[in-house]
Amino acid sequence: MIEICKVFFQDEVTDVAPFGDGHVNDTFLVKAGGRDYVCQRVQKAMDLRVLEHNYLLLSKACREAGWPYPEWMNAKDGSFFYQDSEGEHWRAYPLIEGEIRKAPLTREELFACGQGLARMHKILQTLPEKPLAVYPMLHDLAYYHHRYLETLCDGELLEEQRDAALEGKISAEAEGFLRLELDRSAIVHGDAKLANALFRGGKVAAWIDLDTVMQGSLLEDVADCMRSACVQDGKLDQDAARTLLQGYQDVAPGLLREEEIGLLPNVVRKIFFELALRYYTDALSKRRLFREKYPGYLLEKARGYFGTVIDVTF
Repeated sequence: MIEICKVFFQDEVTDVAPFGDGHVNDTFLVKAGGRDYVCQRVQKAMDLRVLEHNYLLLSKACREAGWPYPEWMNAKDGSFFYQDSEGEHWRAYPLIEGEIRKAPLTREELFACGQGLARMHKILQTLPEKPLAVYPMLHDLAYYHHRYLETLCDGELLEEQRDAALEGKISAEAEGFLRLELDRSAIVHGDAKLANALFRGGKVAAWIDLDTVMQGSLLEDVADCMRSACVQDGKLDQDAARTLLQGYQDVAPGLLREEEIGLLPNVVRKIFFELALRYYTDALSKRRLFREKYPGYLLEKARGYFGTVIDVTF
């Protein structure tokens, strides 16, 4: 790991340690020359040309708005990526100072979270062109449902992981969520969960993990933020969700139309269903995207999301 770091940093590297709790990329905190940096292995499924194309669009918009973002560093050959001896690609950028909050949040933090999400959305709409999708299937429930059905017939199926109650819930609810039609013409973060928001001085100072930025639904970003920030004791807290939405509308009034806000409760339910389906599909298959952090983790996550009580209005 030290040798990889030397490709990006001229100063002596004094410490390298695992960093964050991401599901996909391996990320390390690097100390060099008295500063903190992030060095990250890029998942093989990512197209480096698409990543760079989107990064150049994002960096321009964020600089013009005065909004912090991960500023990729150049390797010794001038490129943004370094390929190691095993064919893995790496990138690095200075650490953005800030704190990651965990639910439950205070009312002030929830309002600030909504404000921060709206500010990011406003900046993303200024991109000079639409970004390319690194993960085209992101929030595409039809894709995840098809993968689930294929997994049930796959030779890689882990039969002992199957749960009849969960499969009954999927059968009963999938069609309704698949019929949900949303405006997907906006530019969104794509993974606007609380763990990707950096707080500083009581406000959201930046959003990280921008690889998922793509054309999509603002509502799904808002719903995913609520999913990660507003659940307590197995239930989506209505007051918390409303406070987050109030913060969003405080910064970006009119970005969400009234008729869209009326759809938001169903979109929140769809986000929970989609993520539960993804975890359950991974639990059933030997070919996984999410990490099995401990035996039974994926199945536990699926049951948790399927079991969350969502009774909200806006």
